[in-house]
Amino acid sequence: MARWTIAQKLRCVSGAMWFAPLLVAALVLLLFSRTFPLWPMIAAVSAAIPLLAGLWWQYRTRRRLQQLREIELSGCLYCLQDLRGIGMRGTCPECGQAFDLYATRESWNAAIGDLLPTEARDREV
Repeated sequence: MARWTIAQKLRCVSGAMWFAPLLVAALVLLLFSRTFPLWPMIAAVSAAIPLLAGLWWQYRTRRRLQQLREIELSGCLYCLQDLRGIGMRGTCPECGQAFDLYATRESWNAAIGDLLPTEARDREV
């Protein structure tokens, strides 16, 4: 089974985090609306949990993007290990995945290039 890259995980979770609070609130509404008089508060609190998790995910993603900028888009696609200084091809010392540094930079640029400032994007690749 193929492993997901960090960019694929980022897209999947970023999309899901917008629907999770609505889904949880709707579930609470269906379960408690007729049996429990304080169901609106339960729905609000239960919707806040995935919302806070989504905010934490955004914070973590911004830190990862900052780390990727600092290592000039040379991070492993699977674990973000800095691949500079290892060689142009080889295996990642952290996770053991094969890499080609040019292809890795192109993959990062394709995945998150629109999130990087224009001058950084032009300079990196």
